[in-house]
Amino acid sequence: MDHARQHHGRIADGGTELVIENETEESTTRTLLRSIAAIKGVDERDLDPLYESVDSVALENIIQHAEDRDNDVSVEFSVDGYAVEVRADDTIRLDEP
Repeated sequence: MDHARQHHGRIADGGTELVIENETEESTTRTLLRSIAAIKGVDERDLDPLYESVDSVALENIIQHAEDRDNDVSVEFSVDGYAVEVRADDTIRLDEP
């Protein structure tokens, strides 16, 4: 990843947890899609459409609103087989299947 730091760890069910810290002006949804595509080794266009899992505009608005008010908010959903948690501190957590 060009502009994001990643941390890997094992979770109780034997899967892998990937935490991405977005330190750029790139949107949360763009960082999420780039991260999943990189993990899977595919082009972003080969992923399931994000809108089938979450309203990306609403997600961006919720996260931005929380950041602007320094609130601790997280949104959880599934996409492309990954459990996703997006936090207002610009952290995205992916739990691999």
